[in-house]
Amino acid sequence: ASALGVGTEVMKNCIINDEPEVIDGLNTQQWNALKKGLAKKPEDRYASCTEFINSISRADEQDTGVKNNNNQILTGAASLLVLIIAVLLGSSSDEVTEVQMANEQVKHTEASQTKPMLKTEAGVNQQESAKTVTTVNNNGAVSDVQDKDKDKDGIPDSIEIKYGLNPNDPADAAADKDGDGFSNIVEYSAIFDGKKLGKSTGINDGKSHPSLTHLLSIVKIAKAPINLIVQKVEAYGDDKKMWSVLIKFDHPKGSRSEYVTIGQTIKLKDFDYTVENIEPKTIKVFNKSVNREEKIDKSVITFKRSKDNIKIKVTTKEKVFESDVTAIIANRMSGKVFKISEKDTISVGNTKTGENKFIVTHIDEKRGIVALFDRKNKTLFTIAREVQELDK
Repeated sequence: ASALGVGTEVMKNCIINDEPEVIDGLNTQQWNALKKGLAKKPEDRYASCTEFINSISRADEQDTGVKNNNNQILTGAASLLVLIIAVLLGSSSDEVTEVQMANEQVKHTEASQTKPMLKTEAGVNQQESAKTVTTVNNNGAVSDVQDKDKDKDGIPDSIEIKYGLNPNDPADAAADKDGDGFSNIVEYSAIFDGKKLGKSTGINDGKSHPSLTHLLSIVKIAKAPINLIVQKVEAYGDDKKMWSVLIKFDHPKGSRSEYVTIGQTIKLKDFDYTVENIEPKTIKVFNKSVNREEKIDKSVITFKRSKDNIKIKVTTKEKVFESDVTAIIANRMSGKVFKISEKDTISVGNTKTGENKFIVTHIDEKRGIVALFDRKNKTLFTIAREVQELDK
C-alpha cells in the first residue's frame, strides 16, 4: 500500500466501488489494468494472476515517460494486488501458488542501484551493494528493504545467505565454493582482473563459470630448440647419396651420435626428421694460436619434418630451432602445462567444470599473445598477461 501512496482501506474501496477514483501518477493503460484486477464482479476480473502481471507490465512499457518515474509504484502495486486478488477474492490453492511464484518474480524487478567499484585492502574488486528489494508478507503488506552487504566483500547479504556463505566474513568472497577455479566474488560480479566478463555465473554450480581460458597463463613463447647438432660432413665423390653426416641428437631413449645419409630418418623426442639434402661449404678462419688460416666446415644440411613436411636448414656445429613458434601455457587451477603450436587443439576443464576444446589459431612471439578459438561457443580469446574476448 505504501508503494501506491494510498491506504489499505482505499484499496478495499477500489474493490467495492464500481467507479473508484483514479490514482495519481498512473497512465490510462496502467489504471485500466488495475481496475480490471480489482473488478467488483468476478467475471470482469482477469482469468489468472499471471494474466494480470503481464497486462500491467505491457501497460508500463507502453508509456516510457511514466515508466522511469513509477517503477516502484507499479512493482509495489503488482505485488500487493496479486495477493488481494488471490486472498481477498477467494482464489483456489493452485491460484495462490501461482501468485506466490509471480510475486517472487515481481519483487526483484527493476529495483537495484549500483554504486561505484571499490577496492579492498586485499586488492579484490567489489561493488558496494545497495539493492532495493520489494517484499510482500502474507497479510498483503508491501515494504522496500535495502539489500545490505555487512562485511563489504562485494556480495550482498541475501546472495551470501542463499548460497551458504557468511555475510559477516569478507574472506569468503575470495573462496571458490563450487571448485571451478573462479572465486565467489568473480562469479557474482563477473569481473576478472578488472574486466567485465558478461553475466554473473553460478557460485555453487561448477559448470556455470566464465570461459576457462581465464585460467590459462603464458609461461613462454619462442621457437623451440631442436636437440640436434651436425658435427661434420664426410663427402666421398660427387654423389651426395654416398656422403655421410655425423649428428648428435636426443633420441627417446637418450642422447646418441650416429652417421646418417640422404633419405634416412632420425627419431627425436618430439618429431621425426629425414635428411633431404647436403650442401658442402667451408670457410677460412685465421687461427692466431698457430698463426695460420684453417678451413672450418660450415656445410648446411636440410631436414624435412615428417609431421608436416616443413623443412629446416642446419649448419654444422650450430644450434637449430624449429621453424614455427611454440608456446608453453599453464592452467592455474590444475597445474597442467601445455606445449602448443598453431593449429593444435587443447582441452581445458574436467568432469566437474565441463571440458572445452580450443584450437590454437595464432601465436605471436613479438606481442606475447596466444589466440584460442572456443569450438563450442564459437568465441575467440587471446591469452597474454590477461585474457580478453575478441570476437563472437
